[in-house]
Amino acid sequence: MVIGVVRNWSTEGSTNCPDGWVIADSYCFYDNYGMIAIKDFGGWASNTPAFSVNHGEEDNPITVRNYPGEHPVFDLTDSRFFIPWNSEAHVSPIAISISQKHHWVIDGFEMIGGGIYMWGGSVALGNTHDIVIQNNDIHDLTVDGGDNPGIIKIDRGDTMGAYNIFIWNNTLHGIYDWEFPNQWEGVDDMQHFGAVTTLSVASYQGYDAGWTGYIEIIDNTIYNVPQAFFFKNAALGPIEIRDNFIYDSGSLGKTQTANVHLIHNIVNNVKTGFWKVGSLSDDPRMLALYGNYAIIENNTFIGLNHLLGIGGGTYHTVKNNIFFGMNGRTSSAGWNTPAYILKNQYVPLDSPDPQYSILQNITSDHNCFVTPYADFLMVQRRPEGAPLDFYDYAGARDTFGYDVNSVIVIESSPSNIFTNPDNNDFHLIDPLICPNMGYYAEEAPIICASSYDNGNCVSCLDCNGCIETGELLNAISAWKVGNLDMASLFDNLALWKAPCP
Repeated sequence: MVIGVVRNWSTEGSTNCPDGWVIADSYCFYDNYGMIAIKDFGGWASNTPAFSVNHGEEDNPITVRNYPGEHPVFDLTDSRFFIPWNSEAHVSPIAISISQKHHWVIDGFEMIGGGIYMWGGSVALGNTHDIVIQNNDIHDLTVDGGDNPGIIKIDRGDTMGAYNIFIWNNTLHGIYDWEFPNQWEGVDDMQHFGAVTTLSVASYQGYDAGWTGYIEIIDNTIYNVPQAFFFKNAALGPIEIRDNFIYDSGSLGKTQTANVHLIHNIVNNVKTGFWKVGSLSDDPRMLALYGNYAIIENNTFIGLNHLLGIGGGTYHTVKNNIFFGMNGRTSSAGWNTPAYILKNQYVPLDSPDPQYSILQNITSDHNCFVTPYADFLMVQRRPEGAPLDFYDYAGARDTFGYDVNSVIVIESSPSNIFTNPDNNDFHLIDPLICPNMGYYAEEAPIICASSYDNGNCVSCLDCNGCIETGELLNAISAWKVGNLDMASLFDNLALWKAPCP
């Protein structure tokens, strides 16, 4: 069905148009086809009559879904859905278009060659909200990066934007630049692609115009994409990213949106995390919207070398994760060496004095780093007017207070750490090696020691000689490989200051 019209900008001043096209405002327009239009259509510049679509209600949403037992396929590789890429029109194939409607559910479809597009709407005409997208398999879009494409794209509104968008239990894979078909690695314009892409009006019209709102991305499988997430613009969020399996992709992505919560996910064979976080604005109110306050917690990363590239966004919390990878080394570091946390080429440049670095506002602790190298590159930063700074684990701990209670395990083979990594089973062989960390943390045993008495928490803060959790776990690792005797291990256990719940 018709989901909109496309203006051919090269036809300016036309007095007639090809068959099937419509002339309006001295341009030629043609209908843009998709499978489902959850939007009103005015019929302007089209051969298709106007139509309108109802809203659902909070307790009675309108559901479009597969008939039980059937597998409907929307195939947009047909030429009727193909709009040529050129400098005049950057239009991506769209299977389902949603605009200014609320309380709809899209459930149980396969979509090939086209994704789901939402326009944020406006306060006056209505913002798009309370949309559930679940149980769909959407894949193999070949599109133009100039359109800021996403397999699921939540576009900006004119004022405020879409909110309460729920992306649950979908499989999202294969979004490709038309110049690099079927390729998710090494894409020149990778920064403009996402399995989920969001835009927000605040970056274009300022703080008072509002922003895109709450989004959930939960229980999805995402793979073969240049970026898993492209959160292009400033917004308050939050965006909840939970219980997803993300693998074989170029990066986790780019976020200019605040309050991104990446919690309880498995990320495999994704070497780069959020490579740019935050930006700048002359309006101090906007700074709060630009990529601050991310939470990264209880994830298991396999093959990750770089977690955060800091632009202007800070005040992040990173804890209880397992990081297997971290192949950048301090001893051979250069400007392009991947680091756990990077403050490098993105403006503003960092303070020459690390005491005043933007990185001081980031909290990272109670993580487990499994790496081939004891000198893995923890932090790289580019101070203004000074050479690059490189910090190994000890340097980052002493300078920025990072990961005082974290664990370092020297290991290069995932099969020595995880139960069956070749079949995506990332349970720890020995849960004690990274206790209460990562995706399966709730299955790990809770270690209790000197700060508990008959099950009651006892403060150890005033005890002389107490050791932190990270020191205890390093002692356990040393004992397991024969570098510490049993008596010394028990000495460490007796001195441990266990965290109280």
